[in-house]
Amino acid sequence: MKRQDTTSVLTASRAVAATAGARLAVAFAMRAAMVTRQVYELERWDLSRSDYASFGLFKSITGIAASWGLAGPLSRRFCQGCGTEHLVKGAAAVAVVAALAEAAPWPRSPTGVEGIAAKALADPSLLVYACVIFPLKTAAGQVATIALRARFTEVVPASDTAGALAALDVASSAIGVAAPIVGGFAFDGVPVPRQPLVA
Repeated sequence: MKRQDTTSVLTASRAVAATAGARLAVAFAMRAAMVTRQVYELERWDLSRSDYASFGLFKSITGIAASWGLAGPLSRRFCQGCGTEHLVKGAAAVAVVAALAEAAPWPRSPTGVEGIAAKALADPSLLVYACVIFPLKTAAGQVATIALRARFTEVVPASDTAGALAALDVASSAIGVAAPIVGGFAFDGVPVPRQPLVA
Protein backbone atom coordinates (compact mmCIF):
# COMPACT_ATOMS: atom_id res chain seq x y z
CA MET A 1 0.00 0.00 0.00
CA LYS A 2 1.41 3.42 -0.89
CA ARG A 3 2.10 6.01 1.77
CA GLN A 4 -0.48 8.38 0.29
CA ASP A 5 -3.12 5.65 0.42
CA THR A 6 -2.14 4.77 3.99
CA THR A 7 -2.48 8.31 5.33
CA SER A 8 -5.64 9.01 3.34
CA VAL A 9 -7.36 6.21 5.29
CA LEU A 10 -7.48 8.54 8.32
CA THR A 11 -9.47 11.11 6.36
CA ALA A 12 -11.60 8.67 4.36
CA SER A 13 -14.72 9.36 6.41
CA ARG A 14 -15.83 11.93 8.93
CA ALA A 15 -16.11 9.33 11.71
CA VAL A 16 -12.58 8.01 11.12
CA ALA A 17 -11.10 11.51 10.93
CA ALA A 18 -12.92 12.64 14.09
CA THR A 19 -11.87 9.56 16.05
CA ALA A 20 -8.26 9.74 14.84
CA GLY A 21 -8.17 13.45 15.62
CA ALA A 22 -9.53 12.87 19.11
CA ARG A 23 -7.01 10.07 19.76
CA LEU A 24 -4.14 12.26 18.61
CA ALA A 25 -5.38 15.26 20.61
CA VAL A 26 -5.67 13.21 23.81
CA ALA A 27 -2.20 11.71 23.26
CA PHE A 28 -0.75 15.17 22.59
CA ALA A 29 -2.32 16.69 25.70
CA MET A 30 -1.21 13.81 27.92
CA ARG A 31 2.38 13.85 26.65
CA ALA A 32 2.67 17.64 26.81
CA ALA A 33 1.37 17.66 30.39
CA MET A 34 3.81 14.94 31.48
CA VAL A 35 6.90 16.87 30.36
CA THR A 36 7.35 18.72 33.64
CA ARG A 37 5.36 16.44 35.94
CA GLN A 38 8.40 15.03 37.76
CA VAL A 39 9.90 18.48 38.35
CA TYR A 40 6.49 19.75 39.45
CA GLU A 41 6.10 16.98 42.03
CA LEU A 42 9.65 17.41 43.31
CA GLU A 43 9.27 21.17 43.72
CA ARG A 44 5.69 21.32 44.97
CA TRP A 45 6.20 18.88 47.83
CA ASP A 46 9.94 19.36 48.35
CA LEU A 47 10.68 15.69 47.73
CA SER A 48 14.17 14.24 47.92
CA ARG A 49 15.35 11.78 45.30
CA SER A 50 14.72 8.85 47.61
CA ASP A 51 11.27 10.26 48.44
CA TYR A 52 10.54 10.53 44.75
CA ALA A 53 11.68 6.95 44.09
CA SER A 54 9.23 5.69 46.73
CA PHE A 55 6.53 8.04 45.42
CA GLY A 56 7.15 6.80 41.88
CA LEU A 57 6.68 3.20 42.99
CA PHE A 58 3.46 4.13 44.81
CA LYS A 59 2.20 6.00 41.72
CA SER A 60 2.98 3.03 39.47
CA ILE A 61 1.06 0.64 41.70
CA THR A 62 -1.80 3.12 42.10
CA GLY A 63 -1.87 3.75 38.35
CA ILE A 64 -2.12 0.05 37.61
CA ALA A 65 -4.87 -0.37 40.20
CA ALA A 66 -6.79 2.64 38.82
CA SER A 67 -6.47 1.36 35.26
CA TRP A 68 -7.52 -2.16 36.22
CA GLY A 69 -10.21 -1.23 38.75
CA LEU A 70 -11.73 1.85 37.10
CA ALA A 71 -10.69 2.23 33.47
CA GLY A 72 -11.18 -1.39 32.46
CA PRO A 73 -14.68 -1.89 33.89
CA LEU A 74 -15.91 1.52 32.68
CA SER A 75 -14.56 0.95 29.20
CA ARG A 76 -16.05 -2.52 28.94
CA ARG A 77 -19.42 -1.27 30.08
CA PHE A 78 -19.72 1.89 27.99
CA CYS A 79 -17.54 1.40 24.87
CA GLN A 80 -20.40 0.54 22.58
CA GLY A 81 -21.23 2.95 19.74
CA CYS A 82 -22.36 6.34 21.03
CA GLY A 83 -21.43 5.39 24.59
CA THR A 84 -17.81 6.06 23.64
CA GLU A 85 -18.46 9.77 23.12
CA HIS A 86 -20.06 10.11 26.55
CA LEU A 87 -17.27 8.10 28.15
CA VAL A 88 -14.60 10.38 26.65
CA LYS A 89 -16.50 13.50 27.72
CA GLY A 90 -16.92 12.06 31.22
CA ALA A 91 -13.20 11.25 31.41
CA ALA A 92 -12.36 14.80 30.32
CA ALA A 93 -14.69 16.23 32.98
CA VAL A 94 -13.05 14.07 35.67
CA ALA A 95 -9.59 15.22 34.53
CA VAL A 96 -10.66 18.88 34.71
CA VAL A 97 -12.16 18.48 38.20
CA ALA A 98 -9.00 16.68 39.36
CA ALA A 99 -6.79 19.46 37.96
CA LEU A 100 -8.89 22.12 39.70
CA ALA A 101 -8.68 20.22 42.99
CA GLU A 102 -4.93 19.87 42.56
CA ALA A 103 -4.53 23.60 41.89
CA ALA A 104 -6.75 24.62 44.82
CA PRO A 105 -4.91 26.50 47.55
CA TRP A 106 -3.86 24.11 50.30
CA PRO A 107 -2.31 24.94 53.66
CA ARG A 108 1.45 25.24 53.36
CA SER A 109 3.22 22.03 54.31
CA PRO A 110 5.59 22.09 57.25
CA THR A 111 9.28 22.13 56.38
CA GLY A 112 11.84 19.77 57.77
CA VAL A 113 9.65 16.65 57.59
CA GLU A 114 11.66 13.65 56.39
CA GLY A 115 10.32 10.65 54.51
CA ILE A 116 7.54 10.42 51.97
CA ALA A 117 5.02 8.86 54.37
CA ALA A 118 5.60 11.55 57.01
CA LYS A 119 5.36 14.27 54.35
CA ALA A 120 2.08 12.84 53.05
CA LEU A 121 0.61 12.74 56.56
CA ALA A 122 1.82 16.27 57.31
CA ASP A 123 0.70 17.78 54.00
CA PRO A 124 -2.95 17.20 53.02
CA SER A 125 -2.32 18.28 49.41
CA LEU A 126 0.24 15.49 48.91
CA LEU A 127 -1.99 12.92 50.57
CA VAL A 128 -5.02 13.90 48.46
CA TYR A 129 -2.91 14.05 45.30
CA ALA A 130 -1.43 10.60 45.90
CA CYS A 131 -4.62 8.85 47.01
CA VAL A 132 -7.37 10.63 45.04
CA ILE A 133 -6.25 13.07 42.34
CA PHE A 134 -3.51 10.99 40.72
CA PRO A 135 -5.63 7.80 40.53
CA LEU A 136 -8.57 9.75 39.07
CA LYS A 137 -6.40 11.47 36.46
CA THR A 138 -4.75 8.17 35.56
CA ALA A 139 -8.08 6.38 35.22
CA ALA A 140 -9.56 9.26 33.21
CA GLY A 141 -6.63 9.17 30.78
CA GLN A 142 -6.87 5.41 30.45
CA VAL A 143 -10.64 5.50 29.92
CA ALA A 144 -10.31 8.12 27.18
CA THR A 145 -7.50 6.20 25.49
CA ILE A 146 -9.28 2.83 25.63
CA ALA A 147 -12.61 4.30 24.50
CA LEU A 148 -11.05 6.09 21.54
CA ARG A 149 -9.04 3.02 20.58
CA ALA A 150 -12.21 0.91 20.64
CA ARG A 151 -14.12 3.53 18.64
CA PHE A 152 -11.32 3.71 16.08
CA THR A 153 -11.52 0.00 15.39
CA GLU A 154 -15.31 0.31 15.03
CA VAL A 155 -15.28 3.13 12.47
CA VAL A 156 -12.38 1.97 10.29
CA PRO A 157 -13.46 -0.56 7.65
CA ALA A 158 -11.86 -3.97 8.23
CA SER A 159 -10.06 -3.82 4.88
CA ASP A 160 -8.37 -0.52 5.87
CA THR A 161 -7.46 -1.39 9.47
CA ALA A 162 -3.76 -2.10 8.84
CA GLY A 163 -3.26 1.09 6.85
CA ALA A 164 -5.17 3.19 9.35
CA LEU A 165 -3.19 1.80 12.28
CA ALA A 166 0.07 2.43 10.42
CA ALA A 167 -0.90 6.03 9.66
CA LEU A 168 -2.02 6.55 13.26
CA ASP A 169 1.30 5.16 14.50
CA VAL A 170 3.24 7.62 12.32
CA ALA A 171 1.11 10.52 13.57
CA SER A 172 1.55 9.35 17.18
CA SER A 173 5.33 9.28 16.68
CA ALA A 174 5.22 12.86 15.44
CA ILE A 175 3.21 13.82 18.51
CA GLY A 176 5.84 12.13 20.68
CA VAL A 177 8.37 14.59 19.26
CA ALA A 178 6.22 17.74 19.22
CA ALA A 179 4.33 17.41 22.52
CA PRO A 180 7.34 17.70 24.85
CA ILE A 181 8.49 20.86 23.05
CA VAL A 182 5.07 22.47 23.29
CA GLY A 183 4.68 21.27 26.89
CA GLY A 184 8.02 22.78 27.84
CA PHE A 185 7.03 26.16 26.42
CA ALA A 186 3.55 25.99 27.96
CA PHE A 187 4.87 25.37 31.48
CA ASP A 188 7.84 27.72 31.28
CA GLY A 189 7.41 30.43 33.89
CA VAL A 190 4.15 29.06 35.31
CA PRO A 191 4.28 29.02 39.13
CA VAL A 192 4.32 25.48 40.52
CA PRO A 193 0.92 25.67 42.28
CA ARG A 194 -0.76 26.79 39.02
CA GLN A 195 0.77 24.18 36.71
CA PRO A 196 -2.19 21.79 37.05
CA LEU A 197 -4.40 24.48 35.46
CA VAL A 198 -2.14 24.56 32.41
CA ALA A 199 -2.08 20.77 32.22
